[in-house]
Amino acid sequence: MNRRFLTLATAAVAAAALTACTAGDRSAPALGSQPKPSGSAAAALPAATIELWHGFSADSEVKAFEDAVAGFRKKFPQITVKLTKGVQDDQITQAVRGGTAPDVAASFTTDNVAQ
Repeated sequence: MNRRFLTLATAAVAAAALTACTAGDRSAPALGSQPKPSGSAAAALPAATIELWHGFSADSEVKAFEDAVAGFRKKFPQITVKLTKGVQDDQITQAVRGGTAPDVAASFTTDNVAQ
């Protein structure tokens, strides 16, 4: 898979996920509400599948995360995002060390950033 594509797609999924997790007193604009420029980069990306692990397990948390990914899927329909919920940091670390890490993993602690 093209490394540049994977980097862009990973950044887009992470941004969508993190946007869903921000708190504030004003509501964010609806996903996809901005006009799409002609010849946008989104249309130029090839079809791909991204595996994303996250630690959310409560129904409301999982729904918020899935809603954020749904916005990403709407903008990038050619990219399939396979979500795995309830993944703990030690599982992420073990997968990285074992060479079986997902494309994107959302860690709940800052201790794993350097690792």
